[in-house]
Amino acid sequence: MKRFFGFVFIACLFAANAQYGNEWINYNQSYYCFKVAKDGIYKIDYNTLNAAGFPVASTPSNHFQLWGFEKEQALYIEDGGDNSFDPGDYLLFYAQKNTTWLDSLLYENPNDVPNKYYPHYNDTITYFLTIHNAPNNKRIISETDVNYNSLTPNPYVLQTTYKVFNDTYVEGYKNYGLSYSQYVNGEGWSSGRVNALSTNNFVNSIISTNLAYTGVNAPNVTGVAVSAGASNAAVSSSGNHHVQLKNMTSNAILADLVFTGYQKNTFSFSFPSTDLGATTTNIRHEFVNDLGVASDQQV
Repeated sequence: MKRFFGFVFIACLFAANAQYGNEWINYNQSYYCFKVAKDGIYKIDYNTLNAAGFPVASTPSNHFQLWGFEKEQALYIEDGGDNSFDPGDYLLFYAQKNTTWLDSLLYENPNDVPNKYYPHYNDTITYFLTIHNAPNNKRIISETDVNYNSLTPNPYVLQTTYKVFNDTYVEGYKNYGLSYSQYVNGEGWSSGRVNALSTNNFVNSIISTNLAYTGVNAPNVTGVAVSAGASNAAVSSSGNHHVQLKNMTSNAILADLVFTGYQKNTFSFSFPSTDLGATTTNIRHEFVNDLGVASDQQV
């Protein structure tokens, strides 16, 4: 069963001024915009476009063009093959909600944003439908090959799963209790602050691994985990935070780091698929209280 998302469709106007990052806009074209706040497949039918004032009767199907994230997006157009958008015809496309793709540019180093999946201000982004009088607009091509018997099936498919925490906005480095005016390393949305002096572990990712393939030539599990400091106590040793990343199924230590201050830490790891466990595996950030510091807050 196919599920499609609906939306409000309106005409958008752009002032013909200096563009400053909106160089993708062609001011000789009209744009019709709609908001997207959830990843998924979206459908726009003839009636929706016609009601919004889009000139469907005079627009060949191959002139439809879609924009999102300042890039052209691929469209699938069901028009009966006549290049005319008529009653009963529709557009299909995959759209994504907002991320930190633009927020990260506020940082001196865009890689310093701790949570790339959760934007600083708004999870909603605007997509734009326009008319581009060229036949080579980006399209999703329908695959018609049905000769499956000549193909060799793979024993597995790769899957990406992730868990995001957006409980607390951490301000990052402070000077005498005041935050910097610019966005700094470790600043952004994350889990709530965890006091490592009283809580020495924090399970921040429970990954479902039901039916994980562990047979011949099974690939390793690969992953990325992110944490950061949320305090900066006086230190006379090698640091004021100690964190370990563990696979709790095998109890293997995937990373071990002592660091100072509000630093963001990115850990890349890999382990055999046999270590996933039967149904779930826990990737745990374990905060180790062994540095003798006055405070140790981590996220």
